[in-house]
Order: sequence, then C-alpha cells, then structure tokens
Amino acid sequence: MRGPAQDEAVPAASPPPTLDEVRRRLPELSRAALLAGHAELAAALSQAHVLACGGGSLTLAASPAKSATLADPARLSTLRGLLRRTFGHDLQIAVSATSAPEEPTDRIERYAKAMKHPLVQALLKDLDGDIIAREALTRAEWLERFERM
Repeated sequence: MRGPAQDEAVPAASPPPTLDEVRRRLPELSRAALLAGHAELAAALSQAHVLACGGGSLTLAASPAKSATLADPARLSTLRGLLRRTFGHDLQIAVSATSAPEEPTDRIERYAKAMKHPLVQALLKDLDGDIIAREALTRAEWLERFERM
C-alpha cells in the first residue's frame, strides 16, 4: 500500500512577492487590516510606502508617528498574518521613519475643526465609519479642485 505522500502531488510553493507586487497590493493590506478591526494599523499602512522587499523581508517607511504605530509588536504580528494570508509567505518586517516635515499647523487645525463639525460627526455615526487617511491640501489647492467639479 502506498502512503499519501506517494499518491498526491505536492503543490509547488508560490514564489515570494516582488517589490512591485507588494507596492501594488499595499492598499489591499490596509483594507484587510480595517476589515479585521485594526483601524490604527490600516491608517498607518495607508500612509506608508514600501522601501524594499526581498530575501524574506519587507521594509516599510512612514512618518515618525505612523512608523511607531507600525513598529508596535502587536501590530507587527497582525501585519505578518495579513502578509502571510495575502502572499503565502512569512516575511520579516522592518519599519523606517521618514524625515518628512510635519504638517503646517493651519492644516492640522482645519482637520480638527472639520472633525468636530456636526455633519462630519453625523456621517461617521450613520455610516459607522472611520477616517483612516486624509490628503492634506492647502486652501488654494482645495478651491482649485472644487472649481473643476
């Protein structure tokens, strides 16, 4: 009698993900984190970028605040699981803080004011939503986009 190893072909392992593939699918990882209830991880991933991928390791870069979120041991463990499910490989993760300048105070203040607006609060409540990323625009950029609508 033949054993199961002889009867069944062993499927070939998938190749490790490439740098381009991980860059392309990073938004998918962010959505998966959000759907799994990890909003802070999702927000950090949505603002991170992939610096390197190869040799079983992945290097992400983000602002100092978001890199601290990504480097949290519990979030790293969650991210490893998401990567394993997405790419079929265990990857070691390194996180690098970028030296991007901080946002100007006026943008931060406008965001805070917008988040306190009753309409924004109502929409977040009605849609059971979270804001996981935002694009900071100057007033001139916003008006320019608004005029094109």
